Amino acid sequence: MSKVQDNIAIRKRAQIAKANKVMFISVAIASAVLSLSVVCSYFLIQKLVFNEKILSEKQHTVSTLYNDNSVINQLTNNIRALNSNQSLISNQTETDGQPIQVILDALPSSSNSLALGASLQSSKLLLGVSGLNVESLSMNDTSANNSTTVTSVASSSSANSIGFSFTVTATDNKSFYDALVKLENSIRIINIQTIDIQAGSTTNTMTVNGVAYYQPSKTLNLYNKVVKP
Repeated sequence: MSKVQDNIAIRKRAQIAKANKVMFISVAIASAVLSLSVVCSYFLIQKLVFNEKILSEKQHTVSTLYNDNSVINQLTNNIRALNSNQSLISNQTETDGQPIQVILDALPSSSNSLALGASLQSSKLLLGVSGLNVESLSMNDTSANNSTTVTSVASSSSANSIGFSFTVTATDNKSFYDALVKLENSIRIINIQTIDIQAGSTTNTMTVNGVAYYQPSKTLNLYNKVVKP
């Protein structure tokens, strides 16, 4: 009887051990499946977010191109209107250019000190003043990184500057006044900083220091943007 009971106990222990083994394997498989599901869900969410970023950038590009194309006709009409403006036509310096070039000449895209010097000595400015003699003229091209606010154009705009100075002589101060008026009416944006007038026995001398402004042109480039996940 004792032997039979021992066999029953052994079988129960074997069944319990087998059940524990099956339970351990089931738990292990379930844990592996759960971990794999979590990892796959994480990568799927990452992929979804990345695709949304790409779609957002594409939509931004499409919106920008649409807005740019929608104002082309308005821009063309504005240019045509400016080219027919009598004030611009009367201030043209080149007959073969378009009148709108006068606006671009007012704030050039580069310092171009030679052009500025030639403009100051032109018949429309210093050499066009009766009784005025130009004794000296010098340019002082400031650093391109030196940005100066142009309050006469717009309080929020800025442009780079190029300095200049000149000395002129005349028998009376009216010639000096006429020269300053011509500088004030010049197409080019000019800011007179200092004026020094010295009276002589026969002629008077005026030394003027000032700056002219220029705004580097903007470049429009198409480029490919890499969207990182």
